[in-house]
Amino acid sequence: MKGRLNPLKAIFILLAAILAFYVAFLWITYIDKTIVTGSDYGFTIGETKEKVYEKIMLQQESYPSLHFYVRTGDRSRDFIERSVNSVQLDRIREFERWGLQYDGKHEYFNGLKLKFSKNTLIEIHRHRKYFELP
Repeated sequence: MKGRLNPLKAIFILLAAILAFYVAFLWITYIDKTIVTGSDYGFTIGETKEKVYEKIMLQQESYPSLHFYVRTGDRSRDFIERSVNSVQLDRIREFERWGLQYDGKHEYFNGLKLKFSKNTLIEIHRHRKYFELP
């Protein structure tokens, strides 16, 4: 019976294949990208805060758990972290960095950071991963 696989060997090969596919999935779906020219993720470099805010409001249809995360100061509790539909533009207009959490409050593995200078979008940073490293 040379052509048959040992059942233990077959199980080992199956588990190794599953692990390889899982690692490949994590690698393929990982995003860590910064855009400083052009457009991506529904935003265009050079847009005003007002236009960006309007586009964020439209995104909540596709992402019902979408939250703002905006640092408002230097201390650890100085931030706004709320559902996008509960934050008015006037509340965040003065801040130059806005964060979006696509999977909800305190979910930092799927987000977008928007950087402004003088009311103009100058940088879009997208970060998504489905794993956590120690």
